[in-house]
Amino acid sequence: ITFSAPRFATGSFDVMLVPSTVTLGTQTQVLNNISLTTLSGNRTFAAVTWPLISNTDLRIYNNFGPLELRGGLSLPIAISNSDPAVGGVTTPLPIQVTGGVTSPLGASLFTFLPATAGTTVLTPVQPPGFVNSTGYTGLTVTVTAPTISIANNRRRIGSQLQRQMSISLQTPAPSGGLTVTLTSGNPNLLLSTSNSTIGSNSIAVSIPQGSQFGGPFYIQGLASSGQATVVATAPGYQTRNEVFELVPSAIEFAGRSINRALSGGVFTQYVNILQLDPATLNVDTDSFLQPSLRPGSSLGLVINNSNPGVATVPSPAILNPPGNSFSLAITPLAAGTTVLTPVQPIGFTTPSSDTALTVNVN
Repeated sequence: ITFSAPRFATGSFDVMLVPSTVTLGTQTQVLNNISLTTLSGNRTFAAVTWPLISNTDLRIYNNFGPLELRGGLSLPIAISNSDPAVGGVTTPLPIQVTGGVTSPLGASLFTFLPATAGTTVLTPVQPPGFVNSTGYTGLTVTVTAPTISIANNRRRIGSQLQRQMSISLQTPAPSGGLTVTLTSGNPNLLLSTSNSTIGSNSIAVSIPQGSQFGGPFYIQGLASSGQATVVATAPGYQTRNEVFELVPSAIEFAGRSINRALSGGVFTQYVNILQLDPATLNVDTDSFLQPSLRPGSSLGLVINNSNPGVATVPSPAILNPPGNSFSLAITPLAAGTTVLTPVQPIGFTTPSSDTALTVNVN
């Protein structure tokens, strides 16, 4: 191409004429693969025109992105679908790419609606004057049912304890909402929709239309060893299996020693409900926020008192769910030292660490 103008030097440049191709993807990128769910709804893609490197090298030349179709040219582009049962193009075919009109550069939009789990390949049928490019075989669409997750990365629950959980969905709940059924495969792990209700082996959790989250619900442990699988099912979603470990629990005083003046009178001290590591019987560092006492497990906590003449504490102390820290009133009586040791109730385990409180009265 030569260009000239009065009083300016004449110039020229060479233009290489190369083949062109049509690909599928976004308005600016070629897509080879994409994953959708059966509930994704219509997804928008684009048919885009690109130059190739040369007449002998038919790879896409993408240094500058796609190029617009020349003005005055309008091309019909059909799209083949290897497995229409997986999903189909919902835009009437062929779609039209019009030079100088379609925006952005050479792109014409179409929609694809996934239907069932599987894989299909969408391939543009090259219009007259266009060729298939090397290395591009179409857009592979993989469709799966959306997933359900049980949210709370704590996969342990202590004996006689409960922990709050929730449900999350990969794809928002459809029109009318969604009911997720949770089922425990072990009678030593119960499920409940309330922290004040004894659980059962199966519950239903409702998720409103358009939401991806449901709950809370609660898991309740009845044993200090073993595993339990909770199965989550919902129409149109993949079944989810979550394995929970049943671990020991213990009760300990919140501190190891305390000094009090006899003249100070009654004071408060706390006992805590703890989840234990089954391997070491130390406090479970994986528990993050300690779970609480489960419904139906009210405890009469016996506390051994080495020197009742120095201080007294209610024994048995009544601990009612749902809590994980309980206050006890300690009454000093005389100068001296006494050691208060909680006796682990049935269903609880003596931990490796000390659980007692030394009370010094002066």
